[in-house]
Amino acid sequence: MILAALYFLIFCFLVSKLPFFRDSVISLKFIFGVLIIKCLACIAYYWVYFCYYPAGFNGDSVSTLHDAKIMYDALPNHPSDFIKMIFGLHSDLDTDALYEPYFKQIEKWGRADVSSNFFLNDNRTPIRINAIIMLFSFGIYAVHAIVMLAISFVGQFAFYKAFKSYFPKKEKFLALIVFITPSVLFWTSGVLKEPIAISLLGLFVYAFMKLFDEYQFKLKYILLLVASSALFLIVKPYILILLLVPLFIFITV
Repeated sequence: MILAALYFLIFCFLVSKLPFFRDSVISLKFIFGVLIIKCLACIAYYWVYFCYYPAGFNGDSVSTLHDAKIMYDALPNHPSDFIKMIFGLHSDLDTDALYEPYFKQIEKWGRADVSSNFFLNDNRTPIRINAIIMLFSFGIYAVHAIVMLAISFVGQFAFYKAFKSYFPKKEKFLALIVFITPSVLFWTSGVLKEPIAISLLGLFVYAFMKLFDEYQFKLKYILLLVASSALFLIVKPYILILLLVPLFIFITV
């Protein structure tokens, strides 16, 4: 918990210094209040899934960390295997050299495209991300939860910035809806795909609005739109498809 608290304080410090998080309406006190609420939600998520429901130990959070640790454990003795798994430098065949020692033991690795060949795998990316987080988390769940908190907060703040101009004098109310709607707050507080998805949602919409609503055709917004789109395709591609229709209708109107 001490390590997680340290990383939380570091993130709060970065938020206070980075220009992206400066806002003319909501203050740093408001932002820090939101971060504390999200931190409490991480504790609530842990209590619900690991204390209140005994079956929580078989849930997505634990299986993701279990699978990530299998990848991470390859690093000390076989760093090349770790790099190959992180960057996808392997085949999906059971004859691949990495299959027996690693992929066979990873619960969710082979669950890609069970219903369609169109959608890419949405399990492997969170596993890879958490394997990377283990480089500085040492496998402590609380640290992974804080990183997911940070990832989701960045996207939520971007989403707020994308639409704040449409809610004059109601920006704080918009921020409260974006950050502490109970269902969003809960599902972005665990080691899940949802914090990553909500972050991509916010960043994609933010870049889209900058480019096609405010006509700020800057390289950073173009790169952000391309990067968030690419990551959406390997995490939750159907969200990207559902987003494009209303966004284009909105811009057209």
